[in-house]
Amino acid sequence: MTQKEIQQMAKDVVRAGWAHIEGAETFDDMEGNKVQSVFLGTVFDLMPSGKYYLPFACSNVEPCPRCKGTGKHSIYRQSCDLCQGMGSREVLEDELMNEALERVAEGYGWFIDSSEGDPCDLFLVQALNDEAEKEP
Repeated sequence: MTQKEIQQMAKDVVRAGWAHIEGAETFDDMEGNKVQSVFLGTVFDLMPSGKYYLPFACSNVEPCPRCKGTGKHSIYRQSCDLCQGMGSREVLEDELMNEALERVAEGYGWFIDSSEGDPCDLFLVQALNDEAEKEP
């Protein structure tokens, strides 16, 4: 996926969440703030790789075909241009998706959060206050 495709996908996901946030249940978060949240999907559905992994345990990701997982393209370059030094193109695409989701949500005063019960579940969260809501 290209970075432009990932950004568009993030916009589409956040806009789809917005369509359901108005009827979402209001509750207090762990800090006592009033919030609303809408389930967006799981990382298996929303991330380009469709995988859930941790930086210290990522044996389920494919190494970058250009640098073979080293993150370095050649002795003359600091980092591989395909994976941007991450060692895996799919890790890079997932990171770009996470950043894009956060950036789009933050543009409207919202944020992306995962479930306390299942970190694979992603939610669009809106903190409620006296300011008018911004529509995407």
